[in-house]
Amino acid sequence: MSYLPSNLRERDGGTLLCRFPKGPTGMQLSGTIVKKVLPGSAADQFGIQPGWRFVSIGGFTVPQSNNEDDKEFVYGMIDKALSSEDGMVIEFKIPSESRPTSSTAS
Repeated sequence: MSYLPSNLRERDGGTLLCRFPKGPTGMQLSGTIVKKVLPGSAADQFGIQPGWRFVSIGGFTVPQSNNEDDKEFVYGMIDKALSSEDGMVIEFKIPSESRPTSSTAS
């Protein structure tokens, strides 16, 4: 069984959903890919890792051409979604080498 933090939910197709509360996420981007996670931020506490790619934000599909215009689109969508009292759900595509590891009970 895979270990996932309680705010993450695995979906078919190798993506994870993460519900962020209202407020800053603590992620820096390179296009549509997480470049850096700030220590102590919501993203850090939730286990988000550099290299994860945004798939959707608040139910809206993120362009996948990974250029600087896409980065601005992602930041804009995050700002809009985070103005909601309910926060937002972000869907990430995780590279296979950074997938959460399976843990087994001894």
